[in-house]
Amino acid sequence: MLVLSLSGGALLIDKVLLGGGGPSPAEASTPANPQSPAAEVPAPAPTPVHAVPQTPTLESRLASVVQPGEEATRFSAAFMPPAEWLPAAVKAEPVVAEVKPMPAIKVTMVVTGEGKSSARINDQLMAVGDTMGEITLIAVERDGVVVEVRGERRRVRMAGDTPRTGQ
Repeated sequence: MLVLSLSGGALLIDKVLLGGGGPSPAEASTPANPQSPAAEVPAPAPTPVHAVPQTPTLESRLASVVQPGEEATRFSAAFMPPAEWLPAAVKAEPVVAEVKPMPAIKVTMVVTGEGKSSARINDQLMAVGDTMGEITLIAVERDGVVVEVRGERRRVRMAGDTPRTGQ
């Protein structure tokens, strides 16, 4: 802020108090004395330059890193970590979930009554709420059962001409 205020003050002093500091465009285009020939002013002699060894710049160092045939860009492999620092690329193989087939469910007998209902499923007697493997007996009906297998409920009818017990 200080620098801006100082430079603004200097411009103000130059324009107001000193009259602008330079010729107007009309004065600059016409010579001051058109009658007098233009005086030739000799050019100053060039100052001798001492040979100083040039230090390499960042740009020249980066240019040396770019391989021949590559597009010369501002950014190159100089900014990349070495390959041994990077993790090895892992090829992800798609995971195929095995779908298990539904287990065979054969209902051979149902028992319904006042108390707890039961059924013979796959030659094993089960009461409502019992679990055998993946099969859970949910309800017993007159002509079959309702079971739950892996979160899915199914109604299974009694097989063939097997007897029913209880009514």
